[in-house]
Parts: sequence; C-alpha cells; structure tokens
Amino acid sequence: MFTISSHHEALIQNRPNFITSHFKGSLNILLLHLVYGALAIIVTEVKTGGIFLFSVLGLLLASCMKKEEASGASFTHVDSLNETYLMMQDSMLHTWNVMIKDENEKLQHINRLLKKLEDDDFYDQTEVHSLQERLNQLERIRFSQKSMSNSHVVEEYDFAATTLISEIIALVESDPDFFKNKDLQQLTDLIKLADQRVSTYREEYDAVVLPFNEFLKKNGADLKEIAPDWTGELKPTFSEQEEEQP
Repeated sequence: MFTISSHHEALIQNRPNFITSHFKGSLNILLLHLVYGALAIIVTEVKTGGIFLFSVLGLLLASCMKKEEASGASFTHVDSLNETYLMMQDSMLHTWNVMIKDENEKLQHINRLLKKLEDDDFYDQTEVHSLQERLNQLERIRFSQKSMSNSHVVEEYDFAATTLISEIIALVESDPDFFKNKDLQQLTDLIKLADQRVSTYREEYDAVVLPFNEFLKKNGADLKEIAPDWTGELKPTFSEQEEEQP
C-alpha cells in the first residue's frame, strides 16, 4: 500500500506556501486554483491508495512548468526585439532631426542674407525678389523620411538648393564692398559651411537606417507583435536615391 508521510502531507496541506515557493510569479490565479484542488484530492486519494491520481498530478505540474518556461522565453525574445526596435527607431529619428535642424538654419541664414540685400541699393531688387521667391519655393518642396523614397523628390530639392545658393553667393560677392561688410561675410560663410555639411549628415543618417532595415528584414515575422502597423516597407536612404539617379 502506498503511503504518504506526515511531513509531505503537511507540505500539501500548506499548499499556498509550497506552490508559491516553487512557482512564484509564474502561474496565473486560475491555474493555482486547479493545482490547489488537485492537491486537496490527492491527499485523500493517496491515503486510500489512489496512486494513479498522484501520477496525473505530476504530469499536470510538469506540463505547467514547461508551458510557463516556453511562455517566459517567448516574452523575453519579443521584449528584447521591441527594445531594440524602439532604440533604433529613436536613433534614426534623432539623426534625421539633427540633419533637418541644420538645413532649417541654413535656409534661415539665406533668408536673412536676402533681407540685407533688399536694404542695399547696390543690388538689383528685382533679382533679389526673384531669389526670395525661389527660397520660398524651396521650402515648399522639402522632402520627408517617407517622400524621399522617390529619388526625383530629393534630386529636385538638391538642384534647386544648390543653384539658389550659388547664385546668391555670386551676387553678394560681386559687390566691391563685400569684404568690408562683416555681416554679409558671416552669413555667407554660415551658408557655405551648412551646405558642405549636407553630405556628412546624410551619410550619418544612412549609417543608422541601413542597420535598421537589416533588423526589419531579419525580424519581419516577429514585428507583427511589436509594430502591427508596419507594412513591410524598408526606410529609404540617400545612397539608394543617388544610385537611382541617371
């Protein structure tokens, strides 16, 4: 006859402490009730020779542990992906914002320079007003992280910006007194330096986007859980747009 020691019977009767000490934070309330009920039955059954139910309980507990372990592993993996996804997304957004901030400041410098030319009789005001209108148009054709997937959008903006800056600087430096005007010199230098930084900022942005795209391709199946709105599209890069240009 199978018997149960008073020590083990006490452990089973003190089931809350026994369970929580072995499965702390793992089983939900419903599962605990099921186990408690099974333990209560098994005490009675073991005392009357019900060895079969003891085996069933063992299988039940083993199954629960395996399911909880599998669930915990799955959660840890998805949670890790989510953390990496958010970190890379934040890094990409930060790099983009730094680049756009510098571009905005460059356009502001151009606007300030044109305003100063409006107050100088040396310059043809019709030409100055034309340049100002082109600057306004340049701000209207700015590209975004999404619209830059069209290489023509980036190409159009770059061509308009480059020609506008070249013409403005050539006009300003045509003034014989240009090198005596510290304000015009400072604004011109700021515009030149900002324009030279464009390629650097774009390379830095691509350096963040390319690993992000690799992450998307590698973990596409799991991204449905952490980014349900993701359509499967990769982020466009400036290097890709340059390759597409004829």
